[in-house]
Amino acid sequence: MELCQICQGALEDGTQACTLCGPSPGRLPWWRRLVWRFGAIRSPSDRLKRAAAHIDLGNELVKGGDYRAAICEYSQAIHLGPNCIDAYNNRGTAYQNLEQYQRAVEDHAKAIQLDSADWVAHYNLGIDYSNLDQYERSIVQYDEAIRQNPAFTDAYSNRGVAHFNLGLFDKAVEDYTEAVRLDPDRVDAYNNRGNAYQILGQLTRALEDHSSAIRLDPQDATAYNNRGVVQLKLHQVDKAIADYDRALRIDDRVAEAFAGRSLAYKLKGKDAEAQLDLQRAVDLGVERSDLEGAMERLRSWSL
Repeated sequence: MELCQICQGALEDGTQACTLCGPSPGRLPWWRRLVWRFGAIRSPSDRLKRAAAHIDLGNELVKGGDYRAAICEYSQAIHLGPNCIDAYNNRGTAYQNLEQYQRAVEDHAKAIQLDSADWVAHYNLGIDYSNLDQYERSIVQYDEAIRQNPAFTDAYSNRGVAHFNLGLFDKAVEDYTEAVRLDPDRVDAYNNRGNAYQILGQLTRALEDHSSAIRLDPQDATAYNNRGVVQLKLHQVDKAIADYDRALRIDDRVAEAFAGRSLAYKLKGKDAEAQLDLQRAVDLGVERSDLEGAMERLRSWSL
């Protein structure tokens, strides 16, 4: 069965995900047959009802992780209702999940064109630009999302990441602090603010933030790894090793924890253990030269 023209244009690689669009309802899966039950389109309201049904089905497919089929549904909705903001917004997010970021940009920009007051579309476009490493542009979109919705925690947190990636660590701290104020259980904001404090040399605050992240989520391997880095900077080598141990018990594929523990072992004169951890990190796909460079940086922090 060939792809329908609507869905072929929505899928970048010509995949057969859209064999779902057949001419006969009897040949379609149950979720697509639901749309056929609306019958022939006789009025603009019928078109909108059909468009809404496609959006609902697309949303269900997204929940199941079938982003390509969801894109087909949202594309059908757009064909029926070219001004359907939700269809553009949701299709853009499906493109995000498929790492087709430029297409996501186009859809979210279209949603904003249709309704500039849609703060979710601004937020989504901010994510798109961040995924494309265009952090200045992403900040503009997060700014607008926050202007329209000052209590939007995710926008503050993501803007903090963008500021961090631009080297604007003080601004990143401000954003993460606001995210934590709005949501005191925000583990990622504590972790990220702790990383910013590390770079700013505020090690006590960094330690407090990573400890808060661990308190909120004792199974967060990243938080233990991050706290291990701070412990090394504070010359607490045994505590650093304990944190790296815990990180690796939770997730034995955290290459940075192997690298950090390797340095800690080396500082304690345990060269054999240090070399073993370094090799484990390399086995996880990290370049040896990169790890050795990171170890040298950690060494300078710990001296």
